[in-house]
Parts: sequence; structure tokens; C-alpha cells
Amino acid sequence: MNKKGLDNLEIYKLAEELEILVYKITKNFPNDEKYRSIDQLRRSSSSVTNNIAEGYGRHSFQDKINKFYIARGEAEETRKGIEKSYKKEFIEKKIESFFNKKYIQLAKQINAYINFLRDQQDKYNQSPVTSPQVPKSHSPSTQVPFPKYPSPQSFTLIELIVSMALIVTAVLAAMGIYMKVIGTREKTLGQVNIQEDGQYLMGMIVKDIRGGLIDYSNYIEPLASPEEKLLLLDFLENQVRYKTDLSGSGICALARCSIKRCKNVDCSDEDNFQSITMTNVSVERLDFYIIPTSNPFTTGSTSYVHPRITIVLKLKSLIEKIGEKQLTLQQTVPQRYTYRK
Repeated sequence: MNKKGLDNLEIYKLAEELEILVYKITKNFPNDEKYRSIDQLRRSSSSVTNNIAEGYGRHSFQDKINKFYIARGEAEETRKGIEKSYKKEFIEKKIESFFNKKYIQLAKQINAYINFLRDQQDKYNQSPVTSPQVPKSHSPSTQVPFPKYPSPQSFTLIELIVSMALIVTAVLAAMGIYMKVIGTREKTLGQVNIQEDGQYLMGMIVKDIRGGLIDYSNYIEPLASPEEKLLLLDFLENQVRYKTDLSGSGICALARCSIKRCKNVDCSDEDNFQSITMTNVSVERLDFYIIPTSNPFTTGSTSYVHPRITIVLKLKSLIEKIGEKQLTLQQTVPQRYTYRK
């Protein structure tokens, strides 16, 4: 990675500056917030810088874009954390206003950089067209006189019709080949994008499951099979929630359905959710099969089955024009964090 290039990246410099300022202001927070507000703000602000750096060093455009999306989400999480710190009277209003303005500015710069990467990706995927070169022997300064040929004879009507038919046939054949090439390219691009986006979404959900525990207290036990929403708690007891735009029957009635994620102290506010699905993909199904269906770590529980979740994710590509490319992913993930009975 070109460290000099990264250090000259404006969004990285701004993110790093804000990370240092967050570290300084949290020194004055109450001691009992050490493992809550202080740790959460420092981790999220640091994650912004780390994801920008990792995205800058990735090779493919899609990998870069995915990391910058995560950086933008962590920036928003930090901004909301600063706002709550003001409400809890840990900081003054002018400090909260300063960070609010700076993180909004950073989010806009990240969006602009993502759009720049999208443009570069589109240019890279286009076939290069080279301009025809004029031979030196035919340059204006060295023009060669054309030889004189006898005047051609006139075509008969039948010959003209046959010639036109051959030309039309050749043009239609060339157009057919061109349309087939374009269709194949769009189909291939749709397949690549849906696979990358599916792996990105599945990886994020799996990471949250392994880093937390199932929030049985907010489910109606015994759990349904499957559950439409995923309710988790991280090791700081922050809520982690996943839901979709799908209807109660699991059908996407919209032109595009997405997955929404919340990671906050309280996810009851709809504003705390943000979409994590790329604009070129629609979610067709997201189910969570949770085993066991009741909390095995409660007092008096007779179940000793370690909790695990099977994720079934179905996506549809919105890029592919010929047909509809769909991808179904399934993975079973054990919960690593456990209580003691």
C-alpha cells in the first residue's frame, strides 16, 4: 500500500483527526462509562479510519466500495454517540455541534469517493476503443496520386436488390452478435456483483452473531421457525438488529427490498436503522432458524444445546437485463459468547 498516497487522502486525514479528538474528549467522561460510551465511541471512531485505510489498500473496486460503505456506517454511529453524550451531559453543546458538523462533512466526502470509485469501475469495465492510425505514406504532405480506372458499368435492378439484401443481412447479423455480446457482458456483471454483495452481507451477519449472543428476552418464546428478524446483543449489551422490507409472507412487494441493520443501545427508533444492501441488488428472502427455540442459559433450564443460527439469504440482481439472476446463500453459525448457568 502506498502510505504516502493514503496520508494525502482528505477523508483519511479528517477521519484520523476526528478519531484523536474523540479520544481526548472521552478522557473527561465519568469512570462508570469506561466500558460503555467511552469504549463504544473510541472503537467506532477508530473503525472509520481503519476501514478507509483497508479500503484504500484493496485491489478490486468492489472490495474498496464495500469498505467505504462500512466506514460511512461507523462514522454515523460515532456521530450519534457524540449526540447521546451531550444529552447525558458528558460534553457541552458547542463540542457536540462541532463533531456533528465534521462527521456529516466526512460522510459526504465518503459518498463522493464511493461515486468516484463507481465511475472508475464503469470505465474499467468498458472495452477500450482505439482510434485508427493514418499511415505516414498517406499523410497530406506525401499524397500519392490515385490511378485512373475505367468508369464502372451501371448495375441492373436485380443486381441492386441482391446487393441491398446482402448488406441488410450482414448488418442484421452484426447487430445480433453485438446484442449477444452486450447481453452476455451484463449477465456476467450481474452474476459477479450479486456474488460479491451476497458474501459481504452474509459476512456482516455472521460476524455479529459470533461477536454477541441471541437476545432471547426480546423474542416471544418458543421462537418461530423461521424468524424474520435477528435480535442480538454485543458484549457491551448494545442491541444489534437485522430486518428487511419483505412483507409478512416473506415476499418483496417493492421494486427493490433491502436489509436494514441497527447497532445501538436502543434500536426501537427507526432512525437508528440503516440499509446495508447495495443499490444493484434486491433481497428476496432472509430467514433465521434459531436453535434452541428458548434460552438454554436461564436458571432451571434443562436444555444444554449450544445456540446456533442458520441464515438463509436470497438475492436478485438488478443489473442483469436478460432474465433474473438469483443467488441463495445458507450458513449455520454457532453463538460463541455464552452465559454461565
